[in-house]
Amino acid sequence: MSLNLKMVTYYGDLTQFIVDAKNYDEAIQKAIEANKSNLMGPYDEEFLEDMEDPANYSIDVVIDMDLLGEIMRRNDYIGNYNGTLIFRD
Repeated sequence: MSLNLKMVTYYGDLTQFIVDAKNYDEAIQKAIEANKSNLMGPYDEEFLEDMEDPANYSIDVVIDMDLLGEIMRRNDYIGNYNGTLIFRD
């Protein structure tokens, strides 16, 4: 089983998500779900609407094993939601 890791950035607060997804839409949806999780804290309604808009996200890079090793040394890891890794400064 191979992984299709992608790094997705949410423009609202520059939170980054590493997701295993076959395509762009799946990657964005996984990032949205993780962003709305309780790991990221409670949000007001207006901010939640922004979070649910796929236009507020972008896929920055497709991640290979070398880049994954570099990412795992970062100190801004927040947690994991349904297999999605979450990072935020």
